[in-house]
Amino acid sequence: MVRRLVRHLLIGVAAVALPLAGVTRAGSAGRPDLVPRAVGYLKYPEAYVREYGAELLGYLGGPRAVKPLIDALKDPTWSVRRKAAEALGKLGDPRAVVPLLQCLKEGNADLRTVAAGALVKLGKPAVDPLIACLKDHDPFVRERVARALGGLGSPRAVEPLTTCLKDADPDVRKAASEALEKLRKHAPTP
Repeated sequence: MVRRLVRHLLIGVAAVALPLAGVTRAGSAGRPDLVPRAVGYLKYPEAYVREYGAELLGYLGGPRAVKPLIDALKDPTWSVRRKAAEALGKLGDPRAVVPLLQCLKEGNADLRTVAAGALVKLGKPAVDPLIACLKDHDPFVRERVARALGGLGSPRAVEPLTTCLKDADPDVRKAASEALEKLRKHAPTP
């Protein structure tokens, strides 16, 4: 029992200490053993350990971190899915676009918000899938997607967002209006 408690305590310390010690995607290049360890944390029965594993993978990065994080988006605990979505946003790998879009349709509002933010961090690869989600039946999804498109700054989003100004839901209309305003502010002047 004590051994297990110490092990979990060390995992928690590692989740905080590694980033503070400068172990980042660039810093982990000399420590290839850290990614498999962090992936192993995603398999623990305790949710807080899986959260730490997802967070560590976000700091460590690399192509080997993406697939386990995408898998963690299906974790039964929403807080683990949230940490995985945050980590995927940090990594910026386009393979995460479709799984993060699925998170937008999840029941948990916090996870939806994090997924939308992660999609913004992914940039251009997320634009077209996000535009397609503006037609989702759920107004909350349409609102989050409109906000995300405003954060991406892509001119391709102007026409679909303009259509959202006629949406039946007032929150979607407001989000579309704010997104269009952001796009206007960041548009290059001729």
